[in-house]
Amino acid sequence: MPHDSGRRASVPADKGRSERAALPAPRVHAVIPAYNAAATIARALSSVLAQDSQREVEVIVVDDGSTDDTAEAVREQYPDVTLIQQENRGVGAARNRGLRVAHGDYIAFLDADDEWSPTHLSDIAHLARLFPDAGLLSTGYAFVPDERIRTVVTHGSGAPVEADFLRASRSIWVAHTSATAVRRDTALALGGFREDMPLSEDTEFFARMYLASGFAFHPRVSSTYYGGSSTSAVARHRETPSSMMMFEALLPWLQKGNLPPDKLLSLRRFLTELLFSHCRWCLTRSRRREALETLQHPLLAQHRPMRRRMRVLSLAPGRLLSVWERFRQSRWGAPARTEADGFVRTTKTFRRAVT
Repeated sequence: MPHDSGRRASVPADKGRSERAALPAPRVHAVIPAYNAAATIARALSSVLAQDSQREVEVIVVDDGSTDDTAEAVREQYPDVTLIQQENRGVGAARNRGLRVAHGDYIAFLDADDEWSPTHLSDIAHLARLFPDAGLLSTGYAFVPDERIRTVVTHGSGAPVEADFLRASRSIWVAHTSATAVRRDTALALGGFREDMPLSEDTEFFARMYLASGFAFHPRVSSTYYGGSSTSAVARHRETPSSMMMFEALLPWLQKGNLPPDKLLSLRRFLTELLFSHCRWCLTRSRRREALETLQHPLLAQHRPMRRRMRVLSLAPGRLLSVWERFRQSRWGAPARTEADGFVRTTKTFRRAVT
């Protein structure tokens, strides 16, 4: 009988990864929520149908109570696409409807005014094979709010990676919905998107997906997010305390205490940032008392320097702070390059329209 010394034969670090990459490709299907998207739905659907994936892709469009010709455009031009119509209930409800109806192992979301590059679903499937424990998958993306600005988010490693979604998201929006896919069974088990959040329902859902499974990212830029709805989104943010809503939704995950230590730490820091974000939101609207009450939360007890800074800011006029906050979030106030946890966001401004 051979002697067992207790040692194990060394295996190359990338062998397991290469073996996983050789597994059969998972089914990655597409869900497109649409509301009054008659002018852009053809571009979105054409990009899905142009994927280089060898497998047939199930495409589901959920028309969320459109009052234009969105449904007619889908029926007439794309008869093989599954069209579901429902009363207007919001984008979260539309995505959830698609999640329930779809049959794929992973569901990739695409907003009706965005588009994919031909490799997008192949890149998502590659991530799923490399990182089978990760239920949240995303690729690099470009944000084009108008014809003269282009922001790109990717990862500096140049290769697919597992990452800490919460840690990176404190500085960079690393997972735009149109660049992201979720494992369907995990998403359904978590209840899908919150349908009562008017803003940031995607980030809140992705945070839960990360906490329940993991996050993997492909650095290739394969999704383009246009700014057609960015103005309305900014307007809703100005009127809605989305940071506090997300905080209240994610706090129970911290209170349970059953997460791995690294995720607990990331969640605690993410929640702390949400509280400070809510303070800034209150101060820009002259809601000084609410801001000061938020600073008393136990999670902020160890952040005395930032609390002092917020108290000083609370003495400034809310209108002045609002102007500063708008400038900070504008193309002129935002840095041209930001790095966080290996992720990179770069913004370029062109004198002429990008073609």
